[in-house]
Amino acid sequence: MIRIAALNASSAVEDDPEGTLKSHKSQTKEAQEAEAFALYHQALDLQKHDLFEESAKAYHELLETHLLREAVASGDEREGLKHPGLMLKYSTYKNLAQLAAQRDNIETAMEFYLEAVLLDSTDVNLWYKIGHVALRLTRLPLARHAFEEGLACNPDHWPCLDNLITVLYTLSDYTTCLYFICKALEKDNSYSKGLVIKEKIFEEQPCLRKDSLRMFLKGDLPVCDVPVSASETQTILEEALELRRKRQALMARKNEPDLKLAQPISLFTYVSTQCGLVTELEISRREFDGHLLASHNL
Repeated sequence: MIRIAALNASSAVEDDPEGTLKSHKSQTKEAQEAEAFALYHQALDLQKHDLFEESAKAYHELLETHLLREAVASGDEREGLKHPGLMLKYSTYKNLAQLAAQRDNIETAMEFYLEAVLLDSTDVNLWYKIGHVALRLTRLPLARHAFEEGLACNPDHWPCLDNLITVLYTLSDYTTCLYFICKALEKDNSYSKGLVIKEKIFEEQPCLRKDSLRMFLKGDLPVCDVPVSASETQTILEEALELRRKRQALMARKNEPDLKLAQPISLFTYVSTQCGLVTELEISRREFDGHLLASHNL
């Protein structure tokens, strides 16, 4: 009887190969998840102990695991990060960004933050960090986008609102800036940055005082602004103006030296210009051939 029962059990397994395969896949997936989570906690522990290189290496190893490589975002924000691999990948990118930022590798930090936001764009804190890093890189349009997206996630997130007002003034988008100043003053009618930048905008473009009057009256704001000290006013304006100067410096064209031809162009005609350029091209070709011959002789 025992022998027959054993044969029957074996036969049952053979009769249901699909069920056996599913069970094996389930066990394999559980093992992959356990391995990935163990590696993540190892990297996290190294990060907590300020072992940056070791931690970054562990995070990169984690990204190469099968569980994370097969985890692809669906594109539907309503689904969230249901896949364990997506959750780990999202956290890993954020932690790698934090490690890079701590070592002042701002470009790399931005790359990892952007990878993270592609997986989940509903985290207001992540958008704020992207905006903050963008400010350090003087990428003001990106900073603006990040802070606006952060406010779309949470309209009451004050750091996003506060920084967005500075960025909008720096970008000279005064109308939008006044709109968000109004929103900020509705939350705090003594908000000094809003009061200072509002008056600065009106000073630069007086017509906006009248145009935006209805907006501020609609917000049921006090008629008299709260006074702001001269030193605080200067600090607030200097922050925005310094950002503007940095951006202008980055956008300024570098003066390229004039091209010096071996055969100067005597007449500004098509034939004379062509002869000068052909001569220059011939000289460059001979120099290149000479360098090539010298390298072969070596």
